[in-house]
Amino acid sequence: MSRMDRETNDHFASVAMCHDCHEHCSLDGRQSACGKINRAPSVSQTLPVSAVIPQGIESTGFYHALPGTRTLSVSLADSSPKSVTWPLQLDGLGEIPRIQTSGTMRFSLSELLDLARQDVCDSVLLTGVDPAFTMDAAVRVFQEAAKRDLIRLVHSSGFLSLESVRRLAPLVDGVSLFVGSLLESTAAQRQLPAPRHLRQELREFHARGVWLEVRTVLHCGVNDSRQELLEMALSVRDIDASIPWHLRVADSPNADAQTASDALSRAVAVAEEVGLSHVYSVGGKDRGRELTFCHICQDVVLIERYLGRSSSRMGKGFRCPRCRTRAQGLFARPSESAMTTTG
Repeated sequence: MSRMDRETNDHFASVAMCHDCHEHCSLDGRQSACGKINRAPSVSQTLPVSAVIPQGIESTGFYHALPGTRTLSVSLADSSPKSVTWPLQLDGLGEIPRIQTSGTMRFSLSELLDLARQDVCDSVLLTGVDPAFTMDAAVRVFQEAAKRDLIRLVHSSGFLSLESVRRLAPLVDGVSLFVGSLLESTAAQRQLPAPRHLRQELREFHARGVWLEVRTVLHCGVNDSRQELLEMALSVRDIDASIPWHLRVADSPNADAQTASDALSRAVAVAEEVGLSHVYSVGGKDRGRELTFCHICQDVVLIERYLGRSSSRMGKGFRCPRCRTRAQGLFARPSESAMTTTG
């Protein structure tokens, strides 16, 4: 165990408490003052989690990763828990309650990933993996998820260090990266990751064979100009034109429905102009922007989405029914050769 692991475990051990009685004993596996044996695993064997939500995978910003399935979305905590009640009680449907970020729960690896099985999830999605000590937790989750043949996904806000990217890349199947701007002035003004760092993170993941999807939230009057949109679209295309780009407009009292729709239309037009294969917009007038088309035929629908549900029209081997080109994305579990590319 590394020095950081020991220090982190010691830190958490000092605050994880049982609240079954007024004594509030430490959950360290020893006999408590009320005579009960604490049943919690040792803190070194558990993970701090601020939220766990089973949900449709499309709602997380992945359109090319096991479409139509559910993912277990897990937010790793970046601070110690204020209080813990053990064991966690599930409701009658096996759904775990949404855990508020104001408090933190702890799970053993097996308990966390058992929830994926109970909720019929084919993948696990981690968020909040930027701090160094939660990176260690992410590695443990993904190593165990691989043994269970689960697709392993990450939401990145763009602040991952290159060392963290290189550490994660061999363990994950897909990454959804938030790109708010790739102009230095806007990034500095909005306290976003440095554009040079974002481009490097994209290149590093892509070079290591990780499936990438990019998501952008447009703020009218801030990052929706042609210059902003061209910079983002060209940067994605220069890495791989098949990387899906997901667009939506932030709610704002200064932007009415027409202004928001115009911003989305501009972004889609720029993406098509530079030659991106998969561009999705949420909230615009064109519902066709939530369909996945064959990147060769352009007019053949491979995946149709409506009211949060997906249906696939791909043929055997995840191929276009017309041109027989293999679709691009993650369409099967790791044991079934999950990542597909042009072929």
